[in-house]
Amino acid sequence: MSNESKSVKKKRRPKPIHDTNGYWMKGSNGGHTGRKPWIWTEDKLDELAEDLMNWVDENIEAKSPKFLIGDWCYKVKMIPQDLKKFVERSEKLKFAHRYAKGWQEHTVFKGALYKKLDSNMARFMLTCTHGWKENQDELNQEEALENEFTRFNKNMENLKELEDNE
Repeated sequence: MSNESKSVKKKRRPKPIHDTNGYWMKGSNGGHTGRKPWIWTEDKLDELAEDLMNWVDENIEAKSPKFLIGDWCYKVKMIPQDLKKFVERSEKLKFAHRYAKGWQEHTVFKGALYKKLDSNMARFMLTCTHGWKENQDELNQEEALENEFTRFNKNMENLKELEDNE
């Protein structure tokens, strides 16, 4: 090797730096800018929880027909489908969401009972959103039949083992 090649040293890249959450710090990874800061911080989620509780209480007092939680989401500029992941991040928001869902369930049921809402739409919403089940007897019968079928299969396997052992 020549003396020129020995004298030219390669510049080493600086070691990337991570923040406390393990993300790259801005500009420390070869020009990588890091992640965007959270729009919905813990404090912001707590404020949203209080706002959701107030929104429910205002609608209860006003006897307002607004009972869709999606209305509140659009009011605070949140996509309703993203609410689930934010509920998992904040205990206060989780409680407020459960409170709002309970109120929504009660409002929909009461509206259908007093014929203020279409009963078919109320039934559909309660089934899809709140886990209500129709024809509980049929579901219980299907479950019982499935359990009997499983028991029958186990007994057949035991009989086969006995025959194989003889």
